[in-house]
Amino acid sequence: MQKVSLSKCSTYQESELLSSIKKSLDLIGGLPSFVKPGQKVLLKVNMLGAHHPDKAVTTHPEFLRAVIKLVKEVGGTPFVGDSPGFDNAKKSAEVCGYLKVCSEERVPFVYFNESAEVKNPNGKRFKSFQIAKAVLDADVIINLPKFKTHGLTGITCAVKNMFGCVPGLLKSEYHVKVPTRKEFNIMLLDLLEVVKPALNIVDAVVGMEGENGPHAGDPKFIGLIAVSADAEVVDQALYDAVADTDFKLVKLLPEIVVPGPSFVRKIVRSFLLEKPVVKKKKCTSCKICGKVCKSQAISYPSKYPKFDYNKCIRCFCCAEMCPEHAIFVSRSRFTRFLFSTISRLQELRASLSGRNEK
Repeated sequence: MQKVSLSKCSTYQESELLSSIKKSLDLIGGLPSFVKPGQKVLLKVNMLGAHHPDKAVTTHPEFLRAVIKLVKEVGGTPFVGDSPGFDNAKKSAEVCGYLKVCSEERVPFVYFNESAEVKNPNGKRFKSFQIAKAVLDADVIINLPKFKTHGLTGITCAVKNMFGCVPGLLKSEYHVKVPTRKEFNIMLLDLLEVVKPALNIVDAVVGMEGENGPHAGDPKFIGLIAVSADAEVVDQALYDAVADTDFKLVKLLPEIVVPGPSFVRKIVRSFLLEKPVVKKKKCTSCKICGKVCKSQAISYPSKYPKFDYNKCIRCFCCAEMCPEHAIFVSRSRFTRFLFSTISRLQELRASLSGRNEK
């Protein structure tokens, strides 16, 4: 199992960031173990869209600055890049504060506009991916995710952040290919084999909590920096670190298989599963939700979007990309009660079974 380190960090002030990140790196062998002099190093930020750093949606620009300085210290040649799901990439990089940092540190920001097919013979589900060419130009990839909750995957961190290596709206097309949470997670792990970062340095100084993550949740001070060569390991370490605190995680409903005729399955799934819902008071009718929905589950019979829940694959790209936070993921009280009851009964049954075996 790969090593993982967690270090405390209370602020985005430069000296403390540099000290805390360096301490975390030293605990797993130091940055020279991962970056050699002269290597081109891609710093893959989490640039979901055009969000100000204070919103805790994206990797903080000062966090990026600190890693740029550390890479330069060991002789690496850093460049920064990412691809937002829908927003204009240049505008996103500017609002997130990355263009300012890159200009001041004299490193390029690369937009993931062009893609190339990369074979993945060992993939469980995907044997190839469309990957940004800029990613393929790097000698070393350092992953700089933000720790947040996510309506589909529960959390988004190191593993999920590498999905940004798929350019722009191509991401939505991959969602259609893997319509269940389990399949989507398998796809992410397949992708990790193609663009496996040498190092993952997680911005968990201020994360995001609540059911409206990854862009409409609430900023939450965590005070941690996590580092590992293994994306899955660092994700699990941070999840464990916040699980027993007041950090508000997403209570994901289990995916269900409904027997019977097709129309019955559709009705039951539509009633029980999470679903996107529009807050009409916030909606500006920009229709971005319809543009990112590749399952064609959104129409506009009026000013507001209408969801066809029989077509909806519950990827929640519409909620993730809505600039006004007008779409949220609805989880009914009845459904929560139902699955909570089932879970308690299963735990009771397992407990009784264990006693009988003794």
